[in-house]
This record gives sequence, C-alpha cells and structure tokens, in this order.
Amino acid sequence: MNKKKILCRVLLITMMVIIFIFSNQDGNQSTNLSNFFARIFNIYGDQGTEPSAIKLLFGLTIRKYAHIFVYFLLGMFAFGSLYEKENMWTRPIIAIIICYSYAAIDEFHQYFVPGRAGRFTDTLIDAIGFVTAIVICRLGGVLYRGRIAANAKN
Repeated sequence: MNKKKILCRVLLITMMVIIFIFSNQDGNQSTNLSNFFARIFNIYGDQGTEPSAIKLLFGLTIRKYAHIFVYFLLGMFAFGSLYEKENMWTRPIIAIIICYSYAAIDEFHQYFVPGRAGRFTDTLIDAIGFVTAIVICRLGGVLYRGRIAANAKN
C-alpha cells in the first residue's frame, strides 16, 4: 500500500473521531460552538435570534454548512483511502457506502445525546458534502489519467 493511501486512511479515521466528538456535545455546547463560528464569519442575528440559527444560502444554517464541510472532508479521505478497482464505479460507490453508513450511525448516536436529535434529513445534508467530494475526486482522477495518456501519445 502506498503512502497516499495510508495517509488518507489515517485522515479518514481522524475525521471520524472529530465528527464523533462534535456529535457528542450536548445541545448547549453545540449551539455555543455554532454561534462562535457565526461571529467569526460576522453573521449576526436580530434581537433574540441566535447567530447560528440564521438561514444562509439555500435556507441552511451555519450548523448545516458545518455538516457539509466535515462530510466533504470525510468523502475525500474515504475515496483516497480505497484502492483503485478495474471498474471506475466501484471505488466511488464503496466510498459513498462508507460515508453514508457513518452519517447514519452518527445521527443514531446523536439521538442519545441530551439536547440533540438524530435526523434523517441531516444524513442527506451530510451526503451533499461527501458525494460532492467523491465526484470531484473521481473526475479529477479521470482528467489526470486522460492528461497522462495524451502526453504519452505526444
């Protein structure tokens, strides 16, 4: 196994641990963290409105964008950690299965955390992140191989 695959596997496991740590925060801790990042990005609510509850682009809150971001990274590392198979669809499909399974387990875990809720819709928001990453990685690989093949002909 090459160094890139090992690094991606270490980063994949690290990302899973980070997601678990964030998911294990109770409702107040999670809201405080979201509000902290909302203030960093200069997102302020009206009187009585938490900054993290403000709807941003596409009606999603900062917390939902955090889901997309961390699962984007998870998808990228899952894709990078898998071996290239003969069929160009095997690697992305396995990466999607890994990421969606983790998202579902994470939401199930949140069901038991005080002040949190496990929601199916959150797994779909997570999927936006990891599917985007996996598609970008797959297309990048196809373009890279095409470029190498074109250079080899010249």
